[in-house]
Amino acid sequence: MDINGGNGYSNKGGGRRVVAGTTDFYRRLPSEMTESTKVGVMMSLLSIATMVVLFLCETWAFSRTRIRSSVVIDTNVEA
Repeated sequence: MDINGGNGYSNKGGGRRVVAGTTDFYRRLPSEMTESTKVGVMMSLLSIATMVVLFLCETWAFSRTRIRSSVVIDTNVEA
């Protein structure tokens, strides 16, 4: 049994780099058709963070919506 979580990496202070370096959002593609780069990982993480922020902002705006109704009577009476 591997005490490092089964991934073969030891976590000695550089855990964030290991996680960021092995983060793969496109696992369904064959490995010979993909190439992981640090720029690609950062762009993927930035896009997910942007989606989370937008989701939370839109949810907050939706929950703050107030429903108002009013009735206006037209006083112009045509004879």
